[in-house]
Amino acid sequence: MRAYRHGGGRVGNVAAGALNVLKSGLPYVERVSNRRDAHGGLDAESLEDAKLRVPGYLRSLGRAVTARDFEYLAREAAPGQVERVFCLQPPHTNLGEIKVLVIPRVPRPEGHIAPDALALPRDLRDRITAYLDERRLLSTQLEVLAPAYQWVRTRVRLRARAHADTEEVAAAVEARLFRFLNPVVGGPDGNGWPFGRDLFISDVMAALLAVPGVDFIRSVELYPVSYDRGQFTRGEQTDEIPVVTHGVIASQEHDVRVE
Repeated sequence: MRAYRHGGGRVGNVAAGALNVLKSGLPYVERVSNRRDAHGGLDAESLEDAKLRVPGYLRSLGRAVTARDFEYLAREAAPGQVERVFCLQPPHTNLGEIKVLVIPRVPRPEGHIAPDALALPRDLRDRITAYLDERRLLSTQLEVLAPAYQWVRTRVRLRARAHADTEEVAAAVEARLFRFLNPVVGGPDGNGWPFGRDLFISDVMAALLAVPGVDFIRSVELYPVSYDRGQFTRGEQTDEIPVVTHGVIASQEHDVRVE
């Protein structure tokens, strides 16, 4: 089959090769496999989410005036396709200019996220732009775009607690790094790295000390990484990575060793 549909929400967005077991026998069919990632599955809106959405509707009443109006209406323009929205306005932009930064929906945001998955599709950008254009003030100059992703690489050396499985500890630390230095589910509060917030080596240390099985951190090396035309380029080691106002942190690679 070239395509199929499966209910159940985001749990159905499985990776390529994950479907390989027949639930029941089929004549002349020996084995099955999905050659591509499944995508498009969305969870139903919960009652709690609906309660959070209603105040935004009552506040904006279909008009984009404040930053929160733009953020709420951008989500309404493409339900289920937007992960995060952040609105920049003066003094961070020119007078009368509004920039709406959009991170699209990512199927599995907890781990490593490829740059292509964070790119803002043209059709999604055009849909949000058209929706906001109908609701903004005539004097407002609007631009919908992706944030500037500041990619990060780390090199971590640590000591595991006595009797702890070193491989499991290393895997847990790496997973923690990918989740913490993450534009979707990262940051101190777990709602995505804050827009425009610089990254300090002390942030990484504090995040790793909470990982079960870690005794102490020997060293943490922090590297800024630039991305251009499919290529990553690592910068010099630093204790602080500045992030522009319209930027957000994303993980590129982490080298973790238990010594």
